[in-house]
Amino acid sequence: MNQDKYFYQQGIKKVKEDNLYDAIEDFNQAIALNSDFVDVYKQRGQTYLSLGNTIFKSFYPSQRRFIQQHCLAVKIYYNRLVKIC
Repeated sequence: MNQDKYFYQQGIKKVKEDNLYDAIEDFNQAIALNSDFVDVYKQRGQTYLSLGNTIFKSFYPSQRRFIQQHCLAVKIYYNRLVKIC
């Protein structure tokens, strides 16, 4: 398993354990290893939303940068974000 997928899976596991802050750290590690891993951004965004609006504001700029850099993924990302809001 690639390291980016390992951190992604660890983050998923921590979300299920309600260990949200550590899950975000794992998602950040996965993104640092592979900035094109769209599902990590989605999961990290959902995790931030679970923590509340104050925390969400701190993650928004990185999600926006991702969208600007990866225009092909915007439609998928937007559709997923709309479903969770």
